[in-house]
Amino acid sequence: MHCYLTLNDETQTASVLDAHGEPGALLGETLSFSDASQLLSVAEKTGYFVFKGLRFSVKPLLSKAGASCYLVFQESDIDYEKTRSLTRALEVLRNISQDLDQCKTLDEIYYCSVNGVLHYLDFDRAAIFLLNPDGESIVGTWGTDCNGAIRDEHSLVERLQDSPWYQGAVNAAGKVYVQQNASLFENHEVVGHGWHAVAAIRYSEDTVGWLVADNLIHSRHFSPNDQTLMLLFSQTIGQWIARFKAEQNLKELNESLEQKVEQKTSELQDIIHSLATTRENLVSTEKARTLANFTAGIAHEINNPIGFIRSNLSFIGKVSGKVVESVSQLDSALVGHSIEHLKEVEEVIEESVQGLDRVTHIISLLQPLNNLSDEQHQSFDVIQSIDFIILSLEKNADCISVMQPENPITVELPMQVFTLALENVLTNALEAVQDNPGPAITVRVIEQDDHIAVEVTDNGIGISAANLNSIFDPFFTTKAVGDGVGLGLSLSENLVKMINGSIKVTSTEGKGTSMTLVFPRGIKLNG
Repeated sequence: MHCYLTLNDETQTASVLDAHGEPGALLGETLSFSDASQLLSVAEKTGYFVFKGLRFSVKPLLSKAGASCYLVFQESDIDYEKTRSLTRALEVLRNISQDLDQCKTLDEIYYCSVNGVLHYLDFDRAAIFLLNPDGESIVGTWGTDCNGAIRDEHSLVERLQDSPWYQGAVNAAGKVYVQQNASLFENHEVVGHGWHAVAAIRYSEDTVGWLVADNLIHSRHFSPNDQTLMLLFSQTIGQWIARFKAEQNLKELNESLEQKVEQKTSELQDIIHSLATTRENLVSTEKARTLANFTAGIAHEINNPIGFIRSNLSFIGKVSGKVVESVSQLDSALVGHSIEHLKEVEEVIEESVQGLDRVTHIISLLQPLNNLSDEQHQSFDVIQSIDFIILSLEKNADCISVMQPENPITVELPMQVFTLALENVLTNALEAVQDNPGPAITVRVIEQDDHIAVEVTDNGIGISAANLNSIFDPFFTTKAVGDGVGLGLSLSENLVKMINGSIKVTSTEGKGTSMTLVFPRGIKLNG
């Protein structure tokens, strides 16, 4: 059925013409200009208007000189029902999607789906069942009792082969598996009869579960539209389950990747730190080795000329002594004056010999460095080595006590490096306590994983804060001229660094000093 609706803006009138162009009415009623304008205003937005419960499609025909004409079609019941069903389906899917979007867990998705079936599809009862990973059984999630109240059904487990309805839904691909006049159960007991519908919840080709519904309470009809909505509903649930699992897997993968990145980053940082430490040790070791070779070379080169210079001075001293003795037997003023000059020469020669003796002493300190670069590491008992060093000291070492460990401590090091480094520290400690009426020096060995620490503590004069940072500088000394050359601690530090060790010092002026030499337990000399 169709008709024509015209509006005249100038006369403010509306008229309806039937299909033959004769004056007529819309469903038996004439329309005022205001009513017609209002209906057409709605149609401009939606393409149709509803009049007396029926829907009319509208298409404009012409508009001229203030007059407009529209072609009006009355939609058939079938078209209207299809449109209404489609609109309802879209609304249902939109609503359930909004609800599912708020879910934080899979279990919330199952609960929300059951609630959505009851609320949006208006079914009496509903439940969501899942296919167990073994593929042979069905497990429950959320369902409804005989009154339509949602309840927990997680404890429900059935074998798939004992549930032909579910298998039927799997086989009915793209359809809802429906049984009319079926027995409806509650806790395995028949509580009524009616239709029972099962739709497989799928994602792609895989079945992940089932959406189940019936009409136990109100016995309402299960229309084809209801079947379509239930099928669309089950597909939507499947998509959301798959989406959640994919997001969960992605989240777990991201967390795993983050953990691996953090772990690798930490490992790289440790490696970088280790490389930096190794580089510093290598640089220090190379410096120490270079210094040792340099000083050893100088000592060797200086030692030879000093030897014959000292010998020559000694010879001159002896000759001048004989000349003095011979001239002193002559008696004259001129001879007396010559004797005085010869005595002055003898004094100068004696001072020169003392200076050469000091240089010789310095060379003797450097001389052991000659062969350190070639020294092989060897295994030895630390306490026995310390006892031997103490026995070899020239000064009185009775004030030195060694704390005995519970078990023997063995290291594998260049023994001469260990001996020289510790000997200089002990010598320095003995000199520090020489004026103390109750001198005391304690040696303690501490095991530290891959290292050992030899701690030497004395109650001597201590070191001032101003001098503490300079004690390892070559030739630094606070002793009187001629009493020391200031090489002992400098050599000890360089010797320890040659084997990637370290030396630390703490001191309080007037109370004493503690020096700790740290040695690796099994690293040979880096030559």
